[in-house]
Amino acid sequence: MAQSAIWHGAVSLDSQLVDRGLAMSPETPMLQGALSWNTASGWSAGASAATEVRAPSRVAQILAQVSHRWTLDPDWQIQGGLSYYDYPGAASLPAYDRAELGVTAQYRDTLSVGISAMRTFASGDSSIRWAGDVGFRWPLPWRFSLTASAGYSESLATRYRTYAHSQSHAYGDYGHGDGGPGYYGHDSIHAYAYGHLGLAWTHGSWRVALDRIMIDPDMRRQLGDLAASPWLGTVSWSF
Repeated sequence: MAQSAIWHGAVSLDSQLVDRGLAMSPETPMLQGALSWNTASGWSAGASAATEVRAPSRVAQILAQVSHRWTLDPDWQIQGGLSYYDYPGAASLPAYDRAELGVTAQYRDTLSVGISAMRTFASGDSSIRWAGDVGFRWPLPWRFSLTASAGYSESLATRYRTYAHSQSHAYGDYGHGDGGPGYYGHDSIHAYAYGHLGLAWTHGSWRVALDRIMIDPDMRRQLGDLAASPWLGTVSWSF
C-alpha cells in the first residue's frame, strides 16, 4: 500500500529575519511558524509566516513553496522547487517580493549546492536575477554541529528610499515616515557575496543555533541598517 502524505511543522524564535545576508526586519525577536505537506512520491508543499514578537499583528514575511525531490542513490538527492516571498510589512522592501525557481543537489546531510532564478514584483522590473548557494554541515560531539554557507547573488534592488537607513522608518512604522519619496542610487552594486559560519545544537525536536552573518563589505556599507546584524540566534521546535 502506498504511504500516505505526512504533515510537518516548525516554530522558531529568531533574533532577526535575514534573507541572503540582508535584514528583512529590525533587530528584534521574530516568531516564525511553518507547515508542510510531504508525499512518498517526493512532492511537498508548504507555507510559513513571520511576525515581530512585540507586534504580533504585523506580518513581516509570508512564504509559500512547492517542490519535488528525486533520490539518485543513498547519498545524493536533487530537489527542484518554486517559492513565493512576500514582505507585506515594510514599504521600503518592495523589491524583495518575488517568485524564485531553484534547483539544489544535496549529499547526505553534509553538503548542498543550489542555483536560483528570481523574478521580483517591483513595478517596472521584469528582469531575472540569479543566485548560487553552497551549504555545509559537519557533526561534532555532544549533539553539536558546525554549519557554514556561502552565496553570490545579483542584487534584487538597486535603489532604496532615502529614509531606508532608519530602522524606525524602514520597519517600525512600515515605511510610512516623513522621508519623502526621494531615492539615491546603488547602481554600483549589481551582485554581492554573503554567507555564514555557525554552531548548532540539536536534541530531538529542538534546535539552537548561533550564526555569524557575513556580507560583501561594499554592500554592508551602502545598505547601513538594512544589512543583517553580524550575529543571528535561533531556537526552533519541529513537530
